Amino acid sequence: MGGTDRMDQNISQYRCSIRSKKWWWPLFLFSFEASIQTAWLLYRLCPSNDCNKMDLLHIRREFYQTYFSKYSNRPYNSLAKGKPKTLSKRVSNDIWNDRKDHLIVVNAKKIRRVYCGKTST
Repeated sequence: MGGTDRMDQNISQYRCSIRSKKWWWPLFLFSFEASIQTAWLLYRLCPSNDCNKMDLLHIRREFYQTYFSKYSNRPYNSLAKGKPKTLSKRVSNDIWNDRKDHLIVVNAKKIRRVYCGKTST
């Protein structure tokens, strides 16, 4: 049981403290943590890496930076904040200027059906 205890110790050393209401999130995160820890152990056993040994924290940082840079759709600081964009900025210029005479119809009497918990039985 020395290998399992050592793995748990290494994973808990840099555990992510994000709490979530999703029941599957700790299982999902544990699979990443276990794979990183296993990759680090294999990295340490490789004789070609004797001159540049990286610790577990450095391996984790490299893994997550590579993963986020490769699979993210937008840069980290470009999250949408504030008011939504105007219609002219949301629609591409090709559609906006295609000379098809698109008309924007505004319906002032639009009625939306809303469920109200107070009046229903």
